[in-house]
Amino acid sequence: MSAKWGVRDDRHSQSTSLRQRFPYSVLNMSTGPVHLSDSVLRAPLDGHISSHSNQFWNVHAQVTEMLSQVFRTQQPVLAVHGSIRTGLELCLRNLIQPDDTVMVLCNGFWGEYLARNVAEFTPRVVRVESSPYLPFDIERLKVAFGDNARPKLVVAVHVETNTGVVNDVQAIAAAARSVGALSFIDTACSVGCMPAPMDDWGLDVCATGSHKTLGGPPGLALIALSEAAMEYAREVNACTGGSAMSRLPTLFERCLQPGTAPSYTHSAPLLLGLNAALYERLTPSLAHWESYSMSCAAEFRREVRAAGLSFVTDHVIPPGQEAGKLSTTVMALQLPADVDEARLRARLEQQHGIFVIGNVGALAGRSVRIGLMSPVQMDSKNWGATIAALRESITHCRNTKEKTA
Repeated sequence: MSAKWGVRDDRHSQSTSLRQRFPYSVLNMSTGPVHLSDSVLRAPLDGHISSHSNQFWNVHAQVTEMLSQVFRTQQPVLAVHGSIRTGLELCLRNLIQPDDTVMVLCNGFWGEYLARNVAEFTPRVVRVESSPYLPFDIERLKVAFGDNARPKLVVAVHVETNTGVVNDVQAIAAAARSVGALSFIDTACSVGCMPAPMDDWGLDVCATGSHKTLGGPPGLALIALSEAAMEYAREVNACTGGSAMSRLPTLFERCLQPGTAPSYTHSAPLLLGLNAALYERLTPSLAHWESYSMSCAAEFRREVRAAGLSFVTDHVIPPGQEAGKLSTTVMALQLPADVDEARLRARLEQQHGIFVIGNVGALAGRSVRIGLMSPVQMDSKNWGATIAALRESITHCRNTKEKTA
């Protein structure tokens, strides 16, 4: 029997079945792109506006202002076409010279990913490793400072998406400043749901996308630079050159204000969708949303364990000790050894109409990940149905395996 789920329209108490209106749709409980709320889905369709019109630039100004509020920075935030990876690479290209030493903190899949990307721009990459199931050990970074040339840039991931582990990026940024380095933080699964105040924590570079914890449509990379980071990007550009599309200072100058010749044609539909998503995050306040995210995650974890399921970090982070160590947005569930991950996810989608995503790296095939990022995903009816469907599907996969053995 299919698990029952509904999509709660934002700002409304009544739940509706998305599948009644769109039979091809499923409940998207992945870690991104996320299941969008009705208001975000409708926003690009509410009116067609030209990206050259005053109306568009009024919306653009609203989005820019709200992005600065969500990032908690006095600096402007750039929304540029592309995915999160586009934004990460664009930042690295603008903040690394060939003879720079760059330290990359590796305690998960995405730290390793960033280390490989950094190597495209400088051979002087220092990988600083720590346990993949715990927040990064800052003492290891301090030891690395003493053992290597002083870095120009320290790169870290806020939330490691394969485990949900949270790194103390405030402490990482402070350590980087202590040796005169800039901090570059991948905030893909935090900003918008978890505290990551850029200015207060002294983060120099933050990069994310529209389609995860901001609950917006996919297609926009979001980048914020401190004054020090922008100054160094200009220095790098003076030495390395590049096209207008690859120079961040030029993009910030040309693409944030009307009356200039932008480096690309803005996408009005994407911006309208992001505008609606940011409004959700700031109504009634970002702090309120972050608090809601925390309580939702705690309740979800309790229900997962009540269903007899577990998380990939349970062997090192016991129940009740997740605060400050695990994210409120990414839930990495451990699968029983006798359950095939591909068969499980196929049953979830085909039988229950629910999509969850597999894992990556060393956890590929051994885990599934669930996102609690958008209003739809954080609706207890939806994540509750997901837990029930997981439990049924695990039992089904085990039973059918025994019959065919």
